[in-house]
Amino acid sequence: MSLINKQTGQTAREILEEMKKKEKNNLKKRIFRIDHYYFDDSKVSNRECLLIEIDKTVEELSEIILGIEFRLDELVGGNIEIQFNHLLEILEKLFEAKNVKEEYKYVLQKTDSEHDGEEINYYATKYDLDNVEVIKIDLYFNWEYYCGNGYKRILERYSNGDIDKLLLNFKKEYERLNEEFKKNLILAGIYGGKKVSLGDTFILNDPKGELNKNKYSLDVGKEIHINDKK
Repeated sequence: MSLINKQTGQTAREILEEMKKKEKNNLKKRIFRIDHYYFDDSKVSNRECLLIEIDKTVEELSEIILGIEFRLDELVGGNIEIQFNHLLEILEKLFEAKNVKEEYKYVLQKTDSEHDGEEINYYATKYDLDNVEVIKIDLYFNWEYYCGNGYKRILERYSNGDIDKLLLNFKKEYERLNEEFKKNLILAGIYGGKKVSLGDTFILNDPKGELNKNKYSLDVGKEIHINDKK
């Protein structure tokens, strides 16, 4: 006859199995998948995402990434989000992150958009695999979550010379990407005005002036409004 815990109703065997499971989970390595909602499909996502190992909590890493993105917007501006290779370089050089994508490439298909994990919060999902725990942080939802009241605090915290120096090394590339972006807007019939930067409203030629009848998502925190130039 199995002994039963009067408080939980668990047998000794069940308690032992639970203890073994907790011990196994504590020994699991945790890696982070840095991804983006805007990647077209799971193949693109698996190709472009980052898999890193870093000694940070989910909240710490998400804030670090936001700080880097906010500094990029301050230093460079425009509508181009941080390139994943640049983000990886900064995380490796300044925050001791390790690129483990080749080593853990087998987890990509198990943690993509076609597989449901356990939602931790608005921007992060946990995948509890056999020998590794994968935390996926979506940069789109991460930005949406923090860009309001936390913007000034995070921007101030990560306004330092080391991050700025690395970002400024990429400045010419972002300027080129922004110019290409503006040209594509013009080719698409979208009037960008004198300035194209975070929070701008983009105007599409529309003789009927159908203000706000349609909105199309352009980028994180930005929208295209259909209207006339007036």
